[in-house]
Amino acid sequence: NIFISDYKDAIYYLEKVDGLSDSLSQFASYYLGKAYVETGEKNFALQAFNNSSFYNFDMELKEEALFNYAKLSYELDLPFDNVLDILQNYLSTFNNTEHKKVINNLIILYLILKFKIRL
Repeated sequence: NIFISDYKDAIYYLEKVDGLSDSLSQFASYYLGKAYVETGEKNFALQAFNNSSFYNFDMELKEEALFNYAKLSYELDLPFDNVLDILQNYLSTFNNTEHKKVINNLIILYLILKFKIRL
């Protein structure tokens, strides 16, 4: 959870830190993504979570970033990325049982909607 409730201010300050190649940047990118979600700027959130997921300083934060990136990729139905690949990438990278349930459900929904599969 963001430590301040003024997400616009949070975005302003976190953007100043984002872009470095250290653990602070991983943290800033992740919380920038959270703040963007709260302000409805989901495309910016998607990019911030993606950026945070590339860092290996904090593996729990990396997992949460990739999880949020995968969920937003599904929600936004990205035309330029293969959403199924992004969802499967999460499953092959992390073992969080609760997150796996969510991602597996998103894969099923994606396939049903994409290929108009009837159950």
